[in-house]
Amino acid sequence: LVFPTHPNGLAAEQFRQFRRNLTEQFPEGGTLLVTSATQAEGKTLSATNLAWCLAEGGAPTLLFEADLRRPAVARLLGCSVQAGVESALRGEVEPKAVVTAAENFPLHLAAVAKPVRDPGQLIKGIGTRRFLDWARAHFRWVVVDAPPVLPAADALELCSLTDAALLVARVRVTPRELLEKSFKLLGSRLRGIILNEATLCWDSYQRHLAPYYGPQTK
Repeated sequence: LVFPTHPNGLAAEQFRQFRRNLTEQFPEGGTLLVTSATQAEGKTLSATNLAWCLAEGGAPTLLFEADLRRPAVARLLGCSVQAGVESALRGEVEPKAVVTAAENFPLHLAAVAKPVRDPGQLIKGIGTRRFLDWARAHFRWVVVDAPPVLPAADALELCSLTDAALLVARVRVTPRELLEKSFKLLGSRLRGIILNEATLCWDSYQRHLAPYYGPQTK
């Protein structure tokens, strides 16, 4: 995570610039779907950093974990989940029962307690729409950590319910053809790309940026 480790570093500032761009596009806030072409591209990490950044800006922000197959948010944040968001999606509890203020973090969280057997059906169900409607009414920003877009239809189902989609890719890892497929599937809702493991030329960075941002790990 960028903000608890290097809150004044270059990566944190890039997220803040991204926040500014999103605020200009959506001055009243909105629901943002974060996905990737395939797994292991840093999707959950990017979604969490983005939610943290939006919350840091003073806007009530909810991180909604919608990857019901491979949940990772609780492990990433080092927290336990008592009531999983899957319970709200099934209609077993009210949405507010699965939302908690993340301990030691500036955002609210609706995380999965354990993987479910019927993720596709649950995402397509009325409970997901009801949960997002409730979240919109109570938070300025809702960041949806969605499954990868290519392996299953879950992300596209969620995309139809959100205001914008952001695609995460790993530089020199994500195949170009998979990115192009993802672009087509997400369509007009795609509003940005988050590149993980993107590096600047170190000599150029050191000469121009390091004096301002302070020491960084090479």
